[in-house]
Amino acid sequence: MVQSPPSTPSSDASVLPLIMGNMASRVIFVAAQLGLADLLAEGWQSVAALASRTRTHAPSLQRLLRALASLGVLDETEPGRFALTPLGAPLRTGVPGSVRNLALMFR
Repeated sequence: MVQSPPSTPSSDASVLPLIMGNMASRVIFVAAQLGLADLLAEGWQSVAALASRTRTHAPSLQRLLRALASLGVLDETEPGRFALTPLGAPLRTGVPGSVRNLALMFR
């Protein structure tokens, strides 16, 4: 008698939330480290302006900003321009309910 192979999940969906959770945590950590929420509290800014202010590589920063937008932390108001959302507001320093230090702690 031939045995069939053990059943396996039909996709990687069962592990996907774990992978994405780690990615989200890392993206938020870097955003907190760069102080992006504080910079964007002033209003929307371009990738070029944020790269200059954070002394980062603009194309890499744009990928980070888009990842933050996919999580709802930022909003890409038009291509290459980002604004802080209410979800991202607690990443600011010195505001009631700030979670910036917590985000930095979970490196």
